[in-house]
Amino acid sequence: MVNLSVAEQENRIQQLREQLGNQWTHLDDEYLVQFLIARSWNVDEAKTQLENTFKWRAENGVDHHPVATTENQLPVLYSVRGFSSIPDSNLEASAGVSEAVLRINQYMGGSCLHKTDIDGCPIYIERLGYHAAKDIAKKTTIEEVQNYHIGCNEFLHRVIMKDCSLTSKKRINRETVIFDCAGMGWHQFHMPALQYIRAISDTDQKYYPETLNKLFIVNAPSAFVYVWKIFKGWLDPGTIEKIQICGSDYQTVLLKQIPAENLPDFLGGQCKCEHMAGGCVPSQGK
Repeated sequence: MVNLSVAEQENRIQQLREQLGNQWTHLDDEYLVQFLIARSWNVDEAKTQLENTFKWRAENGVDHHPVATTENQLPVLYSVRGFSSIPDSNLEASAGVSEAVLRINQYMGGSCLHKTDIDGCPIYIERLGYHAAKDIAKKTTIEEVQNYHIGCNEFLHRVIMKDCSLTSKKRINRETVIFDCAGMGWHQFHMPALQYIRAISDTDQKYYPETLNKLFIVNAPSAFVYVWKIFKGWLDPGTIEKIQICGSDYQTVLLKQIPAENLPDFLGGQCKCEHMAGGCVPSQGK
């Protein structure tokens, strides 16, 4: 981690702006800082990553990827709870949801964007212990899972984070993540499935840098140490610093970051989302 004074940071931001030229003036300082932090404040490397990101977005039509809003009433790609810009929703088979999305979710344990933490960041919860890892690897493709993940990212950044920014009255460009490993066993430590995770993490680090606030891995079984040694090698050092691995004594840790009323009761909070089918995080394994 590179520690710079405020004046030094402002100088690097200005250097990056000068190198990018006039066509990039629409980008705000916070967005440029994400790339500078990701590249340890190296201006040349941040410029290269930023240019590669916009090239990737243009070549893959990412800016035109449809995302659900209250106005267009498109279906969500995963469950959502507690945001003013879109009603609480679950993923359902309907017009606008592709067969690939439904197939991918059939083998996932369950996931939800669930309210916000003390920093105003949206909370993403995924129940890894219910994943059918081998089925994901056998019955979906890496390309399908990557495209699904990109759609979820675009919804998060274009809709949910703007919602959180308005509510917090400050720029919100990061999310807090909880991976719940309850029920996880050796049958899920499947190397082809782990390659899917690697592909997703590569996409995030290349094209959505510095969008992680904190990551909590809870109910981690002893066998997780084996997987962590592999997974850790795929991550940037800055990302690793934001990860906290807990066993079953995680409640106090989570409640320091998340208000009890925003944390599902199965994770030690008070929320049940009884008004929605499946509660806080609809899960395939329950």
